[in-house]
Amino acid sequence: MCLHDNDAGLESVAVNRADRTVATAPWTGPPAPRRRSAGAGLKDGGEGPMDASHMTALVEKHANLERQIQEELNRPAPDDVRLHDLKKRKLAIKDQITHH
Repeated sequence: MCLHDNDAGLESVAVNRADRTVATAPWTGPPAPRRRSAGAGLKDGGEGPMDASHMTALVEKHANLERQIQEELNRPAPDDVRLHDLKKRKLAIKDQITHH
């Protein structure tokens, strides 16, 4: 499926390769995210997909990376490559925290 811009606005276009037919519909935006069913990802009485100890470890790693970033920024000549790596790792951990 792809988007096509016409005079009336965006429309989604789906092409069936088997019979070479094309279907169009008004663009309604991206699909809604899937929701987990109740109990999905639970392990033997755990708190969910991510237990409290794992979450605590992620929060500590995130705080440690923030501290390292601040230390690097306070140096007379901060290393841009190191800062980039630290920020990238911090963002990855933040994504894990917020998406689970």
